Amino acid sequence: MADSPPLVTVVMATYNWSSVLRYSIQSVLWQTFTDFELLVVGDGCTDDSAQVVASFADPRVHWHNLPQNTGDQAGPNNYGIEQSRGRYIAYLGHDDIWFPDHLHHMVKTIQSARADFAHAIVESISGPPDYKRHLIGVGDWHGTRDKYFLLPSGVMHRREIWDEIGPWRTGKIMILQCDLDFFLRAYQAGKCFVSTGNLTVLKPETSSRPNAYQKKSTHEQAAFVQHILEDPDFRYRELLATVNSLAQSRMLQLPRVGLDLSLKPGERFNQRLSRIGLETKILEDIPSTRPLYNDIALLQLGNEAIDITPLWSRKMLLEEQQLPVDGLLLAEGWRTVQQNNWGECFRPVLNNARFVVTNPTGEFTQIEIEVVPDAGVGGGTFRLQLLDESRNVMKTVLIDGREIVIFDLPLVANKTAMFQLFTPDGVDDYSANNFMIFSLRWHRGETGSDPHEASLLRLQLKRQQHELNEMIVFRSTSARYWIRRFRQWLRGYRD
Repeated sequence: MADSPPLVTVVMATYNWSSVLRYSIQSVLWQTFTDFELLVVGDGCTDDSAQVVASFADPRVHWHNLPQNTGDQAGPNNYGIEQSRGRYIAYLGHDDIWFPDHLHHMVKTIQSARADFAHAIVESISGPPDYKRHLIGVGDWHGTRDKYFLLPSGVMHRREIWDEIGPWRTGKIMILQCDLDFFLRAYQAGKCFVSTGNLTVLKPETSSRPNAYQKKSTHEQAAFVQHILEDPDFRYRELLATVNSLAQSRMLQLPRVGLDLSLKPGERFNQRLSRIGLETKILEDIPSTRPLYNDIALLQLGNEAIDITPLWSRKMLLEEQQLPVDGLLLAEGWRTVQQNNWGECFRPVLNNARFVVTNPTGEFTQIEIEVVPDAGVGGGTFRLQLLDESRNVMKTVLIDGREIVIFDLPLVANKTAMFQLFTPDGVDDYSANNFMIFSLRWHRGETGSDPHEASLLRLQLKRQQHELNEMIVFRSTSARYWIRRFRQWLRGYRD
């Protein structure tokens, strides 16, 4: 029986951070579910990680080290799965911590639901000084339809998934990070993701702790382990801390990461390495796996069912899973869609807001954009520029208040193109938005007519509707005020 394969194989990728392994490995070994093996796979480690792993002296824990550093978890994960004996594969980042009941809930969920993937609720904690908290994986994951990405430390899947959809792909050949690529490929292949509904993973965000691999701090992991061991209400306290973060940021789940579709394959990979204090990799002669902005999954991440672009474009992309003909779709640089007091949708923009035209036929060559200044440009007059893919300025217009502007697009039939909205007059940090876009659509002006006339008429009608709405809101507010005063007087009179 000693040689019988375990039910679960835990794969832990690591690189030259041996001090943190003591806490993550401990969080695996204290699991109430014990039928597992732990494969700690070094990504070309040169420190004493092997000795730290061996110090646990547990026959379920095995050390492997790749001959060369690959730069992300794709290499160690693939090696670990190749060596695995379990029916299910679970992942744990070397600086993340599991609660003792994590594997219990994961195995119970994936078996009872007969799912391909189970995912836990993960508390992701940003770096100092704010230490903001987000919950990831509260409900069943639905790929690009959801607002968040799954984190590997909260994921378990059937071993066969790796054979069915292919191995993990390194970020050196993609615009996406390797974990999101793996999960999206599984979702697009029809695999079922089910949430355990339990918070069982704590994740300090390495990406929000600059030079983490140089500082190699472990005080947070040490504190997590101590609290879990000594405080039976620790999980409850962490949920309260998350609620407090929610009250401040009004955001329960981790938002989508901005996807810069103008990046070359591997650039995001190297940006991450640089941010956490590791040496970047040479990316020359590495082929791209997909056309950058002909990628349906990437575009789905940036567009909502209710948004500022044409409905038929979004419907074709999000529901039909196809790139629309004469499609207008958002790419990178747009903040979350919002609504004003009159129910209008808009997108705040810091700068560098990109959009793509998919499968153009030549029928449409002009777009109209409804734009409003925001705090980043002082709420007043500013220059709005349309840039092409090479960031060449194609046209500059002056915006003063809420306006509809029209741009000509140099489109080639059947060739997807990307454009960018930019202002040289605003801020270039995240302290404020520079402008807001209320609509991005094709201009359908008649030949020989003033292309601005119809747009200005629509804007005038909108402004009149705004004034009517303001009057209705004012009157209803005033009526509520006097009703409240009357009720207060009536209670006083009765007393």
